[in-house]
Amino acid sequence: MAVQISGNDITVPRDGSFTRNVTIGGTLTYEDVTNIDSVGLVTARNGIEIGARPGVAASISVDGNMIVSGISTFGGDVQVPDKIIHSGDTNTALRFPAADTVTVETGGSERVRVTSDGKLALGVTSPVAVVHIEGGSEGN
Repeated sequence: MAVQISGNDITVPRDGSFTRNVTIGGTLTYEDVTNIDSVGLVTARNGIEIGARPGVAASISVDGNMIVSGISTFGGDVQVPDKIIHSGDTNTALRFPAADTVTVETGGSERVRVTSDGKLALGVTSPVAVVHIEGGSEGN
């Protein structure tokens, strides 16, 4: 069976090979969704969702936000520009405020700092000793 043209429809019953440009002005669909084993180029106007509703496993919005539910495993580095916050408690965070410096915040205030020279600070942001603790006495 050869290519069939009926009205605005073109049917190619066998493999197709195109040596020139192909333009699709509508929706491109793939009917055999049970045998998809690779992902090609995706252009998305409203973002991408992976998984079936109501429990979408992952989504990437057009503004760059990514939401992933469940356990996430990374095989390499995870880059964070400044901080990791707790969902629903955004004043609790692990921060990276300067090169080679890590801090812990609770209640919106810095509580712990490890500086680039290996000093540990509790209750102070500029430690002067290897371990520098400032604050009230125990029980206060």
